[in-house]
Amino acid sequence: MKAALVLKGGAKWPDGNKLARQGVTRLYYEANDPQVDAAFMAQLRSWGYEAGMMRDPGWNNYNVTPEDWIEMVNADITRLAPKGADGKRPQLAVMLDIERHDEDWVYRALKEFDRTNSGRNYVWTMEYHQAGWFSQRLVDHINNDPQCVAMPQLYYGDMSNCVDSHASARDMATPHGGINDARLAFFYSLRVPIPHDWSGALYLENWSLLP
Repeated sequence: MKAALVLKGGAKWPDGNKLARQGVTRLYYEANDPQVDAAFMAQLRSWGYEAGMMRDPGWNNYNVTPEDWIEMVNADITRLAPKGADGKRPQLAVMLDIERHDEDWVYRALKEFDRTNSGRNYVWTMEYHQAGWFSQRLVDHINNDPQCVAMPQLYYGDMSNCVDSHASARDMATPHGGINDARLAFFYSLRVPIPHDWSGALYLENWSLLP
């Protein structure tokens, strides 16, 4: 996977030359970005990109159940990828940015997403070095779900430092048999050089940071 999360507040339209240099083929946008709608997502697809959306339960201060939050995610999907005349929805990848250290909340959210979105690709991104609280059932769910990718963030919340991808992978592999390599990717800060063999998503705060 070579993707980027484009944060709201900056330029709406992607810089195709910069994306091509980094091999980016999928673009996630925040679901609450007022510039983003179904027509915009369709435009991305027409240019050859995979379209994606991200939602964070922190936007609601986690004051919702995981099932109610996934209902919000599904409302985003309905809005950004409405069904066509054939009754099917167009491609739309989903990023679940759950940074809550609560195994039951996370597990229920992932299970509810799967239940209501059979076959839809999604990423669960979390802070760095969190695997210590993962349960066996959570690890098994990730490893056995071909639509799910676990994506630890290789940066601190204030973007002040970066984490080595090898250390992050080792952390994700240790508990309860660990996350399989095939179900793992990384979230990279653009405040440091991008590894030439990166796989995952770039945290695109603004287009000026992308080489």
